[in-house]
Amino acid sequence: MLRHVRGEQNPTEPVKGGDQGNDEREPARRELIGSSPERAIPLSWRETFAFFGTRKGLFIPIAGCMGTIGAAVYGELAWFPTYLIRTFHVSGQSVGLLVGPAYMIFGLAGGLFAGRLVASTDAVHAARRVTGLLRVVAGLALFPAIAMALVPSYWVAVILFALNTFLLTMMIALVPALLQTIVPNMMRARTMALFNFAGITVAGLAPLLIGYLTDHLWRNELAVGYSIALVIGGVLFGTMVLMILAYRFTVREIAAA
Repeated sequence: MLRHVRGEQNPTEPVKGGDQGNDEREPARRELIGSSPERAIPLSWRETFAFFGTRKGLFIPIAGCMGTIGAAVYGELAWFPTYLIRTFHVSGQSVGLLVGPAYMIFGLAGGLFAGRLVASTDAVHAARRVTGLLRVVAGLALFPAIAMALVPSYWVAVILFALNTFLLTMMIALVPALLQTIVPNMMRARTMALFNFAGITVAGLAPLLIGYLTDHLWRNELAVGYSIALVIGGVLFGTMVLMILAYRFTVREIAAA
């Protein structure tokens, strides 16, 4: 079924596109499975989902993680500034000056650090390495995610927010990198589209749930911190459980090879 896999291109040949003046070049692709020298051809949807089914113990948890990690990010960004304003009476201008730089600096650092962690990982062991990292990072993120919404000082809250941002952006970088490593070349675009769609659909529910809990469960706008801690802590715990399941699958898979 997946016999047309390589799709290699001469690394010195310009990529042909709409802009004939573009001199961008595509790097040579590594063969992941199969041995056919023929160029890759698009797979049907049936073949795509059949491929996912061969390793559903890995792909299903990854799909879930796309949603839970996104939910943590969306929920934090949507409601943490409001938490500072309502709880500590910080002005909107001051919140922007605190939260904006913290997210930019620590978000960038998290993505770069994640890249260094997996840069030397080969394709065969990438799934085990990355799922193992993700379960640890998700567990570590639980503390700042919950504590930042419960501490008595807004400076401490911002520091914990920055730490949580660093850990979340590590996970955001690791999951797509893992997906593009474990699927054939011609499936990468479709795989990312499907998994991002699933992730965004779930992630968008987090800000809604935080607002709903604040307004209808606690019925107190000052209780938004409890809602943040409950929702973000819950989705990160779910991420950790999903990655533990995925990691165990990869260990069994390698042992059986």
